[in-house]
Amino acid sequence: MKSIKAKLFIQITVMVLSFVCLFSLINTIFYRNYYMYKKEKSLMEISGNISKAYNDDYNEVKDIMEYFENKENAFIVITDSDGSLKYSTLDRIREDIKGGGKPRLIPPLLSSDKVIDTKIIDDKRERYIVRDKNMQVDFLVINEIMSNGDQLSIRVPLEAFKESVIITNQFALAVGIVIIILGVIWAYYLSKRFTKPILELNEIAQKMSQLNFEETVDIKHQDEVGQLGHSINNLSNRLEVTINELNDKNCMLEDEIKIKQEIDETRKEFIYAVSHELKTPIALIRGYADALRLDIMENPQDKDFYCDVIVDESCRMDSIVKELMSLLEMESGEYKLEKSNIDIYTLIDYDIAKFSNILKEKNIKVEFENKGNLEVLVDPMKIEQVIVNYLNNAINHVDNNKNIKITIEEKKDTVRVSVFNSGKNIEENQLKKIWQHFYKVDKARARQYGGSGLGLSIVKAVQTLHGNDFGVFNVPDGVVFWFDLEKANNM
Repeated sequence: MKSIKAKLFIQITVMVLSFVCLFSLINTIFYRNYYMYKKEKSLMEISGNISKAYNDDYNEVKDIMEYFENKENAFIVITDSDGSLKYSTLDRIREDIKGGGKPRLIPPLLSSDKVIDTKIIDDKRERYIVRDKNMQVDFLVINEIMSNGDQLSIRVPLEAFKESVIITNQFALAVGIVIIILGVIWAYYLSKRFTKPILELNEIAQKMSQLNFEETVDIKHQDEVGQLGHSINNLSNRLEVTINELNDKNCMLEDEIKIKQEIDETRKEFIYAVSHELKTPIALIRGYADALRLDIMENPQDKDFYCDVIVDESCRMDSIVKELMSLLEMESGEYKLEKSNIDIYTLIDYDIAKFSNILKEKNIKVEFENKGNLEVLVDPMKIEQVIVNYLNNAINHVDNNKNIKITIEEKKDTVRVSVFNSGKNIEENQLKKIWQHFYKVDKARARQYGGSGLGLSIVKAVQTLHGNDFGVFNVPDGVVFWFDLEKANNM
């Protein structure tokens, strides 16, 4: 009952039933009055026509009266001013004239008539409704005094009317039943056809409420329902676009929150690492400075040793601070690369030469073949930091084989530089961590050679600024660090 289809079906059905019942009621109540009105009017016209054509010669108007008798099923009586019968279709009161006899006198109404209703139409015409007591039949009677003084009486039985009312009601009932059946079928079809697009709109709207915008309304007509379907399609498209935009913004916001959380976590780790890294040299400097201030050395050589420790730790702190400043400048995006074409072979030869004393002291052999001019487009100062950090890392982690090898591989648009050092492999779970700030694979060994744990972080920052790849992988007898450079366009 809550369905619009059911409601529309019921309303149309009730409307059809109401019309049928109303027709039956009107027919029953008003048909008799209407019939009497029309019959009275018709008899008055007949009376007027007969009166107009009537004269003393009965035979001339006979044909007219017989026509109306047959047409209206009427009984016509004409009497003269003395009441003598001149013409009648009532066989039971008509007398055959034989031997010069005269018709008897009759009144305007028969003696057997019982007057039910009387109406004076004008000064010459009256209307009666009477019931013949002998036949128990009702009649409608029109009496008119004609211009020559003769009286015309037209009598119509009303039984035909009663029978007509019964037949009409029976016919109306039969027609009403047919109309009701057809109306119910029509109401079902109309309600189904009318509500079908509305139900489709409702179904699509429900899917829209579930954020399903794949289906659209098939607009077949440009009426109000079609306009509503067009509006729903527009709403669906706009909602889909808006929700997609919101989802994208939510994803971006989630990514930003995640990045912020990672930054906050990295900042905490960074502050902790810096504090931890500077804590040792500060403690050493303070300790040896207090010893010097209190003059607790046992011999003059201790004083020189204390001063050397203070200077070394100060230099180490200075190196850490400079590396931090350089790293933060690159990671913040404030540093602007100053690219230029430079021969990579020459740059590597120069950097190897800077380590010559250390290499000689540690008896380390560096294999590198200078194959000629190969220009790359880079920021020379920053790329030199990468090379120096890779070389320094290789020197600090080389094993007793004392073998370091630098190779250059030329590709289509890039140049790959690889630095191999013989030694212990890096564990797989540490290959990604070594690029983090202050991360050290072997902390004890890093302390021996003075490593800060920032070298590979600087490599990552430099390569990220250049937009080039870098990485590390293990080989059976050692470790290979590599980085790519953009090949210079010499055209």
